[in-house]
Order: sequence, then structure tokens, then C-alpha cells
Amino acid sequence: MQEDLSQDGLSGEIKIGAISTALTGVLPEAIERLALSAPGLRLKITPGDSRSLYERLLAQELDAAILVRPPFQPPKALATTLLRAEPLILIAPAEWGTQTLEALLRERSFIRYDARSWGGQIAQRFLDEQSFDPQVLCELDALETIVMLVAQGMGVSLVPQWAGMSRNGLCVLPVDDAPRYARDLVVMHSSTPRRPLAMRHLLEYLRNCSAPAGKRVV
Repeated sequence: MQEDLSQDGLSGEIKIGAISTALTGVLPEAIERLALSAPGLRLKITPGDSRSLYERLLAQELDAAILVRPPFQPPKALATTLLRAEPLILIAPAEWGTQTLEALLRERSFIRYDARSWGGQIAQRFLDEQSFDPQVLCELDALETIVMLVAQGMGVSLVPQWAGMSRNGLCVLPVDDAPRYARDLVVMHSSTPRRPLAMRHLLEYLRNCSAPAGKRVV
């Protein structure tokens, strides 16, 4: 690998965008591995929500972006690689763990994952199809903050189970038909990247760092 990298002249900068949960759950390990295998390559990381990162990718302001799969078909100029499917779960304060999912959604305050966001649309689809109309306390597109509010006893929420999600103070319940409501975390990039070999190595590390522990290549 080192020989191939040196022949490619792998150095310089790759601009990559990432949603907040990828910044903490996927990228740190990938960055560590790339630093060892390609020390001349620098990642310039831009945080953002999926929609804004997608638009920056279209505008060629980013080389790649880790985001929620768009709810539409992207143009052929962009390639998409699935990193992991994150099942939808209901989270509640730990002390409410004896209640059923149905009771929690009907009787407790609900902290809504922003229904305008691509991931939030999936959670809203579950509510609509299962005929739940919870009492909304607040709505935001900040999953780490939602988890914190739930752990503090403010209400319950429907969120994707992302890598590295804290479970402190939480009760976690799976939803019915969970795979159907999973949020796909993907990496998108140009179909003709300016550094093909560098992009292949980046994708390899991102896929490996996103895989379950038992399926990773050490």
C-alpha cells in the first residue's frame, strides 16, 4: 500500500464534509488510520447538515461528504457508497423503561427530530404510518442534544442508532419493522474524483470504521 501511495504522489488536501454524528462516530478512527498510511494527505473537514453538505458537493466545494442518503435520486455525476444502516429506535429516560413504546409515544412529551431534515423525515414517516400523534415539546436537528434532553427526563424521541451514541441515562426500545425505517449513512463524491486512488483509500477506511466490530479489518 505504501508503495502504491508514493507512486500516486498522495499528498495535499481532500475536502470532506460530515454530519455531526459522523464527526464523532466514524471520522476519528478513519483519520487516525489515514495519518499512518498516507501522512502526506490532509483532510479538511467541514461540519454541516445533510442538505447543505449535498449542495456544497454539487457546487464542487467538497471532494466528499458523509451524510444521510437523500430522499431522491442524485445525479449520475455523484457516486454513493453505503457506510451503515442506522435503525430507528425510541429513546426514553432510564426510569421510564418499564413502559411500552406505544405508551411512551402516547403519554409522554415528544422531542421531535426535525421532520424537515432527511433523517427526521424517516422518523416522521414511522409516526404517520403507525398512527402516532405525540405531544411535541420541541423540534430540532441536533441528535446529540436530543439525547441529552431525553436523558434529563424532558421526554422521549425517535432517533437513528448511530455509531458512538451515548446510552447514559437512557432506555432504548426498537421500533417495529426497524430495517424499513433505518437511516442510511452514506459517503458521496464525484463519480470522477480528482484523486482516484486517494478517494479509494478514504472510502476503504470509512467503510471499515463504520462496520460492526466483528467485521472490521485490523
